[in-house]
Amino acid sequence: PGQPSYSLGELCHSLGIPLVDAHRALDDAAAAGALFSHLVARIDALPDEILATIAGLAEECDWPPRFLFIDAAARRGRRTTPKWQPHVSLDGERAPESLVADVAGAVKAVDVALVARCFALDGPLAASFGPGYEPRAGQVDMAHRVARALNQGDPLMVEAGTGTGKTLAYLIPAAAWAVENERRVVIATNTITLQDQLIGKDIPQAQAALEALGIARPRAAILKGRSNYICLRRLQQWRTGRRLNAPELSTLARILIWLPSTQTGDINELAMNTQTDREVWQQICADSAACADGRCGVHADAQRLCYFALARRQAELAYVLVVNHALLLADIAAAGRVLPPYSHLVV
Repeated sequence: PGQPSYSLGELCHSLGIPLVDAHRALDDAAAAGALFSHLVARIDALPDEILATIAGLAEECDWPPRFLFIDAAARRGRRTTPKWQPHVSLDGERAPESLVADVAGAVKAVDVALVARCFALDGPLAASFGPGYEPRAGQVDMAHRVARALNQGDPLMVEAGTGTGKTLAYLIPAAAWAVENERRVVIATNTITLQDQLIGKDIPQAQAALEALGIARPRAAILKGRSNYICLRRLQQWRTGRRLNAPELSTLARILIWLPSTQTGDINELAMNTQTDREVWQQICADSAACADGRCGVHADAQRLCYFALARRQAELAYVLVVNHALLLADIAAAGRVLPPYSHLVV
């Protein structure tokens, strides 16, 4: 469901299927056969509820792959597997009071020399990046300035050219300051793509570097607007009692197959590239009007878990919270009711 390309070569590469000589008829045919067998096996392994749902909807729709799902459901017969549940990770840990409210008090200064050690030739970043790593004076200078601004509570504006390494230059001192003071730092980026890059690549690098120097790993989270998260209640309402056309069923099948593996319910895990994809998502995503009456939330029934509520909960536990500019401005317009309280902001 999240495959960025459905070309034969890309599918074979991501699934580990040999394709020795692409665009040669015999090699392409052999690879296509192996890919088909792999996908049939994936259909056979689907949870009972999802397979039955797709097969049932497919019987009423002229959707080309329908027979694969109908046949798989028929082969399964009365055999059952454990009922699927969304895989979400949410423990009972409570956030420190300083994260729950923007409290005043003495600041524990971050050691600027320790921050500089992260960027040294014998430091943790060099060990992570390998022999090609080179310390950059501008990056270290920026990290020093960010650390001092955090320690002193001063505003700071930085202009740094391409190749400076700006992201780690602000991330490392900001993350160190947040965990040392048990206060939240919000990082606002221009786009959702940059949010995902921060949470998936840059922040783990900063966390590992700080851990190597004896600083506890700061919990990080990402928060997006409601419409980026699927609402299982709206999904159930949309697919019940309606006859789907082939493009709609293709979209729904991808979403249903994705659901058991997602921990976030975030649309960016899916390849949603067509107009139908986008139209369906608008009917099943979390919505401020449809989800504002308390019907959504964290329920005992895992089928009704609200992924947006889970994202909010994880944001409340985070020392480093990544948002985009739109969400930051929405929070300002709503007098701080959109984001959890935060002490410092990096834009």
